[in-house]
Amino acid sequence: MAFLFSACATNQLAERKKGDLPSSGSQKTIKLPYESSVERVDELTEDILFHYILADLAAQQGQLTLAYNHYLHVALLAADSNAARFATQIALFQKNYPGALKSSERWVKIAPNSIEARVATAILLLREAKQSQAMEHFLAAIKISRVTGKDGFLVIAVSLSKEKKLADSLAIMQTLVNEHADDSQAWYAQAFLLAAHKKFDQALVALGKVLSLRGDWVRAKVLKVKTLIDKGATDEAIEYLREVVPQHEDNTDLHLIYAKLLVSKDHRLAYREFERLHRKDRKNTEFISALAVLAVQLEEPDDARSWWKKYAEAGNGDEKSEAQFQLGQLDELEKNFEQAAGHYRQVTRGQYRNDAGLRYARVQAQLGNLDEARSELEALRVADPENVIDYYLIEAEILADKLASDAVFDFYATALKTYPGNTELLYSRGVFSANVDLVDRAERDLRAVLAKKPKHADALNALGYTLADQTDRYQEALQLITQAHQLKPDSAAIVDSLGWVYYRLGNLPEARKYLALALELQNDDEIAAHLGEVLWVSGEKEQARKVWEKAKDDFPDSQTLTETMKRLGAS
Repeated sequence: MAFLFSACATNQLAERKKGDLPSSGSQKTIKLPYESSVERVDELTEDILFHYILADLAAQQGQLTLAYNHYLHVALLAADSNAARFATQIALFQKNYPGALKSSERWVKIAPNSIEARVATAILLLREAKQSQAMEHFLAAIKISRVTGKDGFLVIAVSLSKEKKLADSLAIMQTLVNEHADDSQAWYAQAFLLAAHKKFDQALVALGKVLSLRGDWVRAKVLKVKTLIDKGATDEAIEYLREVVPQHEDNTDLHLIYAKLLVSKDHRLAYREFERLHRKDRKNTEFISALAVLAVQLEEPDDARSWWKKYAEAGNGDEKSEAQFQLGQLDELEKNFEQAAGHYRQVTRGQYRNDAGLRYARVQAQLGNLDEARSELEALRVADPENVIDYYLIEAEILADKLASDAVFDFYATALKTYPGNTELLYSRGVFSANVDLVDRAERDLRAVLAKKPKHADALNALGYTLADQTDRYQEALQLITQAHQLKPDSAAIVDSLGWVYYRLGNLPEARKYLALALELQNDDEIAAHLGEVLWVSGEKEQARKVWEKAKDDFPDSQTLTETMKRLGAS
């Protein structure tokens, strides 16, 4: 709460004189509708200063009840609106609603033309079920806002939207609308309140009235779009924007909402809309990054690279690092590993720093610089201890691809010596053991995981698949994989294992069913190889070839597909 209050009491006393005075100088004098019913005390007496300083110190030290008492005393003694406001804020924070009402009513007497004071008092009266008295203050706030040019209706709606008694809030707003039926701001405030409480259809009706009164009001159109989105009518929102955006070519808000909605529907149209926004504001990094991402999705890597370079030029430190990370990924996808490493090395800050380190290690491994890759992962383990196991797992993955199995097992042994019994390391080593056909080792590690975590679906699946693929313990494998499937029924890997164990059991119809489902869940070369094999063995060789050929198009470097087709004499 201390941030609400100034450290200098005398400054607050000086500010007190400004709050409700007419504007001066070159501005036109505004005659406000209400006069204060209390006499101001302009002299800074020792007593006033003493209580103000005590209140200020108490607030900063968190002694809120003491602060409230002293601020209220100053409000009563000196007719100071700031003190009354602070007292009200403290009481509200403490949920001392009677105290808040007492200080807010004093606040209104001192500053009768303060919309904030009027609305705060009205809300507190409403909580005490004093609707008629609350309405007097709400109407006063509207009257003041008409003179000052503020949107009093919206101030009221925002405050009412936070109240628990929805029926009371809606009734108050309806009364205000009834009394100002030709005021677009009143209808807008009602729409805002209804939308805040998820009464979207009623909000849209109110917005229809707003736009019939004031058809060019962009803020109302924006609220209509947001209401349609919150309602789940995204397509309707897009169609509405398609109609109204051309009417407001210079309005960035409408264009930006339209562009963002199009991202999920039509990448090309979204790209064009962000291009329009970029032409109006060429240094806006939000627009540039959106164009870069969309260019990737549109499979235009050269355009994406150009946009990320512009993003780096226009952005701050974190944004520059993000751009380098994205440029690195583009080069890595195109197997330009040297360039990718250079970009990743320039990611020095922000949320992508550790990910860039990981990618750097991977591309160094691709370049054959295994020592550099391992050095980077060791540095990451030191710099980011919360994710140390992840870095061990990634290093193990890299080593498995580059070194003999004995060296990989030595690495796992070192990691497990540092983190004995870690289930993630044991699981990873178990899977590696299975991949190099060491079934006994695989089973030992995977059962160690299951001893600690009996519902570890991936361990159940890995052990079951290993037994199905490399032993004749098919019934045991089926039991394990079935348990895994019950835990993660939508896992493509587990559904694939279920199909494979049925194949090993000779149940070709069940095998085909689950393998086809697995391929629907995830387009994967190993799943396609399995499904093709079942089809081939079932005599459906043309269908098998179709599955394999499609998979070869999607995964041209897949050794699994090549080996399966060669083994079956289908290549």
